[in-house]
Amino acid sequence: LSTYRMYRFAGKSVGETSGDGGQATNAGVNYPMSVSVDIYGNVYFVEDHGCVVRRVLANNNIISTIGGRAEV
Repeated sequence: LSTYRMYRFAGKSVGETSGDGGQATNAGVNYPMSVSVDIYGNVYFVEDHGCVVRRVLANNNIISTIGGRAEV
């Protein structure tokens, strides 16, 4: 029987888009959804209320906004 664990890799608060360039676990994340992972292990997700696409780098857990604008 396999054991699976769930870890928080991004977001310390919901309802704001913040923290670009810093650790993803310290970032504000605005209702994440539609999560994808690329072949390098980088994680991409859409923030439903923030109207942005964000990326978390696998090698250092740095978060950045790569599309959209959070001011919507």
